[in-house]
Amino acid sequence: MEKERGMEKHYATPAFQEFPQLSRLPFFSPQNQGVIADYLAYLRARHYAPAMWEGIIRALKSFAALMPEARQATLYDDLTQTTPMDVDAWIEAAFRHQLAPSTVATRLRVLQGFFTFLRDQGSLAQSPIRFPRHHILVPQGLPRPMAEDEVVAFFRVIDAVRDRTMFLLMLRCGLRVSEVGNLSWSALDFAQGTVRIDNSKGQVDRVVYLA
Repeated sequence: MEKERGMEKHYATPAFQEFPQLSRLPFFSPQNQGVIADYLAYLRARHYAPAMWEGIIRALKSFAALMPEARQATLYDDLTQTTPMDVDAWIEAAFRHQLAPSTVATRLRVLQGFFTFLRDQGSLAQSPIRFPRHHILVPQGLPRPMAEDEVVAFFRVIDAVRDRTMFLLMLRCGLRVSEVGNLSWSALDFAQGTVRIDNSKGQVDRVVYLA
């Protein structure tokens, strides 16, 4: 909280009028405000959803809040001076503040878009975010089965017979999208209630049963 209070230095910039979201980043210099506004204008021109605007504001605020004090003055004035070591420090601080790996990875991806924009505009030689150096491992949970009411709600919005058939085959027979897409009538044996899958998993054929 002390660091965030220390960030409350306000700069009045014309960009505030066009992008009120910038009022949440008052600690940045007019130069930084300008490049952030340019990026927001770039996103707007390409019809990105407002959630993307919110994401970049949130990521930049987090980046500023967790920046080592020794680097604050430099980066609050000019974000193009960001180095890979600054990104290292931010990641370390983010985990120290117990941000979830998925949150850190998402904000890092959003920041990468911003720094890539600055690079493409000629303001940076290259992005300070480097992979695999700054890759964040995000734990992957096991898939959860859908509840019956969820399945019913899902199929209620599928009107096309072809689409409904494909999803039913995937759901009831455990088929992949590519397997369903390549099925032919000759692969179905209605008398036996089976479906033959040719060239599945690399030339291994199998037979599944219709539920």
